[in-house]
Amino acid sequence: MRDNLAALMQTLTERNAEMSRELSSSGGISQKVTEDVGRLITSIQFQDRTSQRLQNIKATLGTLGDAGAALSDETKTAGQSVGIVAEADEEWLRQIVGDRTLGEMRRRFVMSMFGEETTDADQDDAKSSSADADDDNDIELF
Repeated sequence: MRDNLAALMQTLTERNAEMSRELSSSGGISQKVTEDVGRLITSIQFQDRTSQRLQNIKATLGTLGDAGAALSDETKTAGQSVGIVAEADEEWLRQIVGDRTLGEMRRRFVMSMFGEETTDADQDDAKSSSADADDDNDIELF
């Protein structure tokens, strides 16, 4: 009986040591998971703040665009009433266009600024030519 009790105690001691190792390993894994979740939460919060700021900027630019269009219409109307024909300041527009880096976005912006119409054929041509124009399609990341 004494030998059986000693064997049982030995087995329990070994099991206890094995459980301690497993718990220690689990603690390390749990700590790593906690750190990863913390980084993910921080990343999501950053993306959410960035998204909110971009939405605010977009809304502001939309309002400014509407105000600019209204002012342009009023200026054209006032100029026409006294015989002045308004023309686009091409140098200024080309300077603005020069800062655009994405080819398709730049092409549409140019067409919009110079009052040109876009067609599906133009968009297809732009897609095929954008593969050839790597310099126009640079994406700048922070």
